[in-house]
Amino acid sequence: MNPEVRVLVVDDDQEEFIIIRELIRRIPRNHLQLEWTGDYSEALKRLRSRNYDIYLIDQVLGKETGISLVRRAIAEGVTEPMILLTGYPDFDMEALEAGASDYLVKGDFNAQTLIRCIHYNVSRKQTEAELRRACLEAESADRSKSDFIATISHELKNPIVAIGGLLDLAIKKEEVVKNPDLSQDIRLMRESVVHVSNLLQDLLSISQLKANQVSFNPMECSPKVVLQEAAELLRLQAESKGLTIEIKVDNNIPQVIHVDKTRVWQILVNLIGNAIKFTQEGYVRAYLSKAELDNTEYLKFEVVDSGIGFDVEDQDKIFEPFQQLNHSDQNGTVLEKGSGLGLTICKLLAEKLGGFLNVESSKGKGSTFQFYLPSVANPSLQTSREYINSQSGNRPIVVVADEDFISQRILSFYLRGEGVEIVTLDSGDALLQFIQKNHVLIGSIKLVFVNLTFLHYQQSDLLNGMRSHGYLGPVIGLTECEVNRSLDPKNYDCEVILPKPVTQQQIKFILQGLL
Repeated sequence: MNPEVRVLVVDDDQEEFIIIRELIRRIPRNHLQLEWTGDYSEALKRLRSRNYDIYLIDQVLGKETGISLVRRAIAEGVTEPMILLTGYPDFDMEALEAGASDYLVKGDFNAQTLIRCIHYNVSRKQTEAELRRACLEAESADRSKSDFIATISHELKNPIVAIGGLLDLAIKKEEVVKNPDLSQDIRLMRESVVHVSNLLQDLLSISQLKANQVSFNPMECSPKVVLQEAAELLRLQAESKGLTIEIKVDNNIPQVIHVDKTRVWQILVNLIGNAIKFTQEGYVRAYLSKAELDNTEYLKFEVVDSGIGFDVEDQDKIFEPFQQLNHSDQNGTVLEKGSGLGLTICKLLAEKLGGFLNVESSKGKGSTFQFYLPSVANPSLQTSREYINSQSGNRPIVVVADEDFISQRILSFYLRGEGVEIVTLDSGDALLQFIQKNHVLIGSIKLVFVNLTFLHYQQSDLLNGMRSHGYLGPVIGLTECEVNRSLDPKNYDCEVILPKPVTQQQIKFILQGLL
């Protein structure tokens, strides 16, 4: 038996509601339960109650409009489908852009069309909710797997290191030095221990990066010098294969940037090291230039080699964990293999730094790896008063505190066109430190978006800390869960709680109402 679908009809003309009700009654067993309100404020109150499965909203609501009601409801976290009813046939884009799930033109639909439209939109929303739950369950399972790997890696790493230390002692003993065969065996054992130790460290690094447990220490540094230092470390390795590492740096590169130098160096060492590993003859080149993508200025590090390359269809999986491609030279000789984790770590590090990696390659024709790093460091790593002062001027500052990099990018993209300065942070601790260090700018900080997880685990310390250091403005909660009555903003001291991904309409409404 199909459950009843609860429908709220919002129309300031009760006769229109009666027409819809009678139309639906023509179809037996339609499984629809209708209610009506003709008042805008009452409609908004019922929308907030989340007691309905779907809403039919007339575009004309006295002095208000259906579109304004849809926008208001979405901005306050309503996720149930809303169908706009209009007398204008060319209303489609305006309705959908406002956030309506569908629209119907009065006089152009019959009972079957109306019922089918209602059930379709309810079913689609239920499917989306099921997919969201499945994604959350998959993410939870992935976190459990990462926690297990991190625990095992940590527990195994200490005894492995101890074994390596004992082998280092053994190889220096007189009886071993005098026995070349035994000495060689111990050296092979030591190499195996190093390999296992590196593998465990890589596993631990990936788990920590995914769990946001890796610390970043931004500092003033020269991007040119970081590149040169990475290349210099690997120069002897390249020369042992008859290769040279060529470096070219454009003249317009900034002398100094504020970023975690060690993490940038780590990425470059891995990329250049791979280029050397899979190049038997020819060249390895490293370039540093500037690039602009999506109105964002980046430093572009490129590592180009004339090595064996790989097939185009393998480019999508090259950054996945444990992906070891069939690396062999023209003679079919299999070249050195790694753990298949190095590029995964580089990708995660690049994203944590606010950048990303890209690759272009062709079998037998070499590879080009590109590391894009924001030329002004990710504000989650750079929260100094000097930076904010130089960038914001008199513009209001909006802070986004979320460990989800994609969520940060979406919010930043929508906020960028609203005349505000954006600061992105990746933890509750980083948010509190930012408020503490930039107390002279408190008057300019107008709005804070924060991941509900931070508030759930740190609510008292985080909010009290922000308030005690002078930030008394609105806080908007962000969640990956479906927003319902159990997520009451008052319980988190928030103005409102929004489900991710946040829409542009929600951003516009919030900024208009709060700034």
